[in-house]
Amino acid sequence: MKRLFTFGCSHTNHGYPTWANILAEEFDKHFNFGLEGSGPFYLFNQISNLIKHKDKWNLSKDDYFVFLIPEENRHDVVVNYHDEELFITNTIHNDCEKWYTKKYKMQFSHLDGLIKTTLYVESIIRLLQSHHLNYKIMTALDGVDLHPKWKYEKYIRNLRNLIGNYEPLQTIGRNFKEKEIHYYFLNDKGKLEMDGHWIIPIHLEFVKSNFDFYKETNVDKYLDIHESITKTNVFRFEMKEQEMILNKNEYGARYHYSYWPSGGLFVGSQNKLLPT
Repeated sequence: MKRLFTFGCSHTNHGYPTWANILAEEFDKHFNFGLEGSGPFYLFNQISNLIKHKDKWNLSKDDYFVFLIPEENRHDVVVNYHDEELFITNTIHNDCEKWYTKKYKMQFSHLDGLIKTTLYVESIIRLLQSHHLNYKIMTALDGVDLHPKWKYEKYIRNLRNLIGNYEPLQTIGRNFKEKEIHYYFLNDKGKLEMDGHWIIPIHLEFVKSNFDFYKETNVDKYLDIHESITKTNVFRFEMKEQEMILNKNEYGARYHYSYWPSGGLFVGSQNKLLPT
């Protein structure tokens, strides 16, 4: 049985299908560990925990792991929550938690996340290779907003030496021919608001550009979903018990697994541990 394991943030697991769902059509089974808002530390902690439970998952060389690295300066921190450990995330651009003070935020350099992500990648590659597991690692973004740009470009050169060439999702989005590259959802005031994630055809192009074994299996299913959203504005982005709903089809919740730092399998969309 060919199994696909995908990791990333909301660009990997969202309220409508992403590149992960599209690529999964070439596999027998798909486990999507993407979690909205998460950063690189959380992502690589997931795969580390998964490999620790290698026997439980029966991991083998037939499995394929794909990592779409989130924005590098999302700072994942482990906190206590009702006597459990839990990840929270902040970025240089988004101050949401009391511990993340204005002074702390202003003193951050973009190099902080770039250096840490490079170390995460180096470590996880050694771990994957030591267990003879197949993988592909890419970045979701291309650093277009980071300054000075040359520091990010140096980071990317070092990264590509580790993981090889690829086309970032953001690059494909910026070069896309269609006028609209984002969907819109009805906010709590009943008004249309831009989602901020790229449309399904961009995710499709991302898969075509980066996976030479992709055969466009069932591709019409995803293009039909795209067509229905753009024609009728039916994409309703609603938070209901932490589930994102698209026409009552819960793509974001169907295979939405994540790990707590303790190693217990956790379903983020349902906020409870899975039964063993």
